[in-house]
Amino acid sequence: MVIARKLYPNDRKARLACYMRVRRRALSDQRVAQRIQEDAKINMMVALGPAVAALGGRAGRTGRTDAVKLLAEMSGFHNPRVQHQHSGEIKIKLELPRPEYDVPDADVVEE
Repeated sequence: MVIARKLYPNDRKARLACYMRVRRRALSDQRVAQRIQEDAKINMMVALGPAVAALGGRAGRTGRTDAVKLLAEMSGFHNPRVQHQHSGEIKIKLELPRPEYDVPDADVVEE
């Protein structure tokens, strides 16, 4: 609308026609669509922090977390359809020596 206002400041009909031409061309341009998608993803990623912070409180109170799950899925941080298959077994064995306490002999003092 800014372009149309600058080109036709006094003619409302011509301004609307110009706006519609610019809008139609912009919507059919792949670069514009990509920019809109990038802007939307940035906005979702910015909103993800406060949404996750609110998730803890809301999940505790109501158990409803649909909006936050949708936001996480749309921003690409979560995909519920991915199956996580672990290919092996993990074994952890720690061998730590027991600590040795060296207590010196002391004289017992009676009061």
